[in-house]
Amino acid sequence: MKQNGKILLALALLAILTVTGCHRRPHDVLGEKQMVALLTDAYQLEGFYAVEHGIMTVGNPAVLATYDELFAKHNTTREQFDKSIEYYMRHANKYEAIHKQVVANLDDQIKQLGDVSQDLR
Repeated sequence: MKQNGKILLALALLAILTVTGCHRRPHDVLGEKQMVALLTDAYQLEGFYAVEHGIMTVGNPAVLATYDELFAKHNTTREQFDKSIEYYMRHANKYEAIHKQVVANLDDQIKQLGDVSQDLR
């Protein structure tokens, strides 16, 4: 009977390790902080081209070239970024947390710019 208890305990531990191991972020996926920083910059880039140039950003060669610079700034590649987006889209709670932080960052920047525009008047 004692032997069965040890076997059940070992199986339970193995099951726990298997389940928790499945939720680890792969090494080639950007961390959440890095995703927040990159996406914050990417949204700024998209907004700049949309507002300043009045152009659609999807597939635009000028925007795509600028994205290469953005990836270099964040020490990543388009492929790693795409893998990271895929990973976080499969983990909706993590993606939602990243998105909320990006929006908060952008809101803070808008508030700071509002203060600057007041000074210019």
